[in-house]
Amino acid sequence: MGSSSLLLYSTHFTLVFFILASFSSSHFALNITSILSAYPDLSDFTNLLSSTSIPSDLSLRSSLTLLAVPNHLLRLSLPRLHSSSSLPDALRLHVLLQYLSLADLRRLPPSTNTTITTLLQTTGRALNSNGAVNLTLSPTGSVTVRSLSSNATVLSQIATVPYNLSILSVDSLIIPPNLDLTASENRPPLGLNITRVLIDARTFNVAASMLAASGVAAEFEADERGAGITVFVPTDSAFAELPATERLQSLPAERKVVVLKYHVLHSYYPLGSLESIVNPVQPTLATEESGAGRFTLNITRVNGSVAIDTGVVQASITQTVFDQNPVSIFAVSRVLLPKDVFGVVGKGGRGGGAPAPEMGAAPENSAAGVEVPPTQVVAPPGFHEEIRSGGGDGRRASGGAVASAILIYLWRKWVDSSSKPLIDYNSHLVDLTLVRNATDRGAVCLDGTPPGYHFQKGFGSGSNNWLLHIEGGGWCNSVPSCSARMRSKHGSSNFMEHKDSFYGILSHEQSQNPDFYNWNKVKIRYCDGGSFSGNSKYEDQNETKLLFRGQLIWEAIMDELLSMGLANAGQALLSGCSAGGLATLIHCDDFRALLPKVATVKCLADGALFLDEEDISGRRTMRSVYHDVVILQGIEKSLQRDCVSHLKPTQCFFPKMIIENINTPLFLVNSAYDFWQIQHVLAPDTSDPHNAWLKCKMDIRDCSSNQIERLQGFRASMLKTLSSFQHNKDGGLLITSCYIHCQTWMTSTWHSSNSPRINNKTIAEAFGDWYFSRREVKEIDCPYPCNPTCFNMVFSELHGD
Repeated sequence: MGSSSLLLYSTHFTLVFFILASFSSSHFALNITSILSAYPDLSDFTNLLSSTSIPSDLSLRSSLTLLAVPNHLLRLSLPRLHSSSSLPDALRLHVLLQYLSLADLRRLPPSTNTTITTLLQTTGRALNSNGAVNLTLSPTGSVTVRSLSSNATVLSQIATVPYNLSILSVDSLIIPPNLDLTASENRPPLGLNITRVLIDARTFNVAASMLAASGVAAEFEADERGAGITVFVPTDSAFAELPATERLQSLPAERKVVVLKYHVLHSYYPLGSLESIVNPVQPTLATEESGAGRFTLNITRVNGSVAIDTGVVQASITQTVFDQNPVSIFAVSRVLLPKDVFGVVGKGGRGGGAPAPEMGAAPENSAAGVEVPPTQVVAPPGFHEEIRSGGGDGRRASGGAVASAILIYLWRKWVDSSSKPLIDYNSHLVDLTLVRNATDRGAVCLDGTPPGYHFQKGFGSGSNNWLLHIEGGGWCNSVPSCSARMRSKHGSSNFMEHKDSFYGILSHEQSQNPDFYNWNKVKIRYCDGGSFSGNSKYEDQNETKLLFRGQLIWEAIMDELLSMGLANAGQALLSGCSAGGLATLIHCDDFRALLPKVATVKCLADGALFLDEEDISGRRTMRSVYHDVVILQGIEKSLQRDCVSHLKPTQCFFPKMIIENINTPLFLVNSAYDFWQIQHVLAPDTSDPHNAWLKCKMDIRDCSSNQIERLQGFRASMLKTLSSFQHNKDGGLLITSCYIHCQTWMTSTWHSSNSPRINNKTIAEAFGDWYFSRREVKEIDCPYPCNPTCFNMVFSELHGD
């Protein structure tokens, strides 16, 4: 070994020894400022850390990545901070709660965002999941770290202690996004609301609803005061990808609770402790109730990740959701199925143990074969997308919490075995089909992946008839919101469920869908963020690229379906919910023009009558949102020419103007008290800073007399919007008085024994009468609260009321 090599080796050994000496021998007591003191070029960053409580917060942690900013670059970044009070939170955003070396970063999937939780998320000050950053590996090998407000590029590896501490240098201070300034700077107290954390994280809706509805969450939270807990939470996609043979529905209620407890260790383990765990066989909360040796998890480190083996499935930890002693919450890639319930899988299939529960079908957006509510009940606009108004303070107008409240409500119905299911659990699972040659013709999702649909072949008398349903999912109206959308099923087919269930208007059961059960049915997935009407792209110097190709997606899907038999349809229906309902209105006449003149072709828009109405502060929030969507996505070219020739494109994107120019027979289903519009058009958060409308929006029964009067005014505006359409001899109309959004997607509101009725007709019966010309249907329900059959959504339990 030459002298230069020896010097390099010696220096490296001394540095590693110095870092290791910064940990206690009994446990990893991290002294981060001592470690950083060895690097003069990081002295300013070290001094900033020392001025906060962060070093003490990190002292008992392991499995961390610190993003340090060199002195000369830090001085350029500091002026970007809004105030000195932002500094501690900015520094917390530089502490990733996961060990990631530079080599790990370079193994990330290229051009794909990987979400990592930071120390900021543990403070309670980060709204929703703003305490996380996204890591992206570019094709050139550089790694970008992004928050909603800024980004930085990883420069080099400074130091590593494998699986405990990685220090990387970055070229800029990462600025935190909007924070909850009313929250304490201190660590959150004991009594963490686990369900709330999962709801805010957005991708754990099924698990959140299960925990809340079963009452297990309260038990978990009580355990926080002891040795702590470690919770493994399957993502919504993990539920969606459950093997068809693993049926949870048939389990009795107490057994379902055991499965939930099987996902929890009765001790606090940060990620670093799990990576270096001495005894791989770990008891769970379910073990404590069943006896030693049962319901255990085998936890090991495999290929750089924490692997969890149940004897039935092998899962891995994919993300730190929350980590603040005494609670850690980790996302896992699979639902953890205990062998004590589901048996053991061997080379020949299932081994000993309990027999597999019978296979059944699941509701839309739920786990294959699991009787759970869908992960996004109606996918109304904004539920999982960030919608910002043109004015105001730019706070989120997202309804993710509302969507999860619906899940909790539906899950409680499931847990109560005496309750009649609200959704159709007997529908068939239908495979996702990606559109052929879509990429070649530029008909792609926001991230460039091909769009998709689910097709179920018709039978009997319906074999030559077609029903197309466009799913909802909101809009994105800014580069940040569209960039975030790329990481969801509403922006990329990479995140779409591989199988989906058809129920409500898509059900194959005659008892639940009397007129359309045996038709060819297609559910069109929504991944462009502009109601299938945009045709543009966005690209900046930070390598952010967004493809707004909704119009091309529509054309590509239609071409494929025409080749599959749609071109010879005898009867056809184009339908859609929410943003999908708006797409139905936009393309209704286009759809008619594609089919034979002798065919009966009609359209159905559900929950799509979005109003250009003043909110409670006098602003037109929805107009601002639509304006931004139309401009960003290049939607003007897809709008009706007669309209844009004399009105602004934004006005022509509103349903009122589209409806007036549709020639194809059209049926409208909407609630006069559409909860999404009440929560986001009439009383958005940006116009209600003191939450005067919060209780009313969560439960219509809690509205004051003045608020009810305002709701009646909103109803009057909707009916005024429809005044001309009511005289359309070919049109149909059904306006309910229920506090709900879309009503055709779910069996309980479409057609069942407890469905809402007007003049003793369900929505399915009224619509069927209109479609088949059995009678004229223009039904307007009496004002709230006159209809006792209404299905009214209640969300108050999320706020502890």
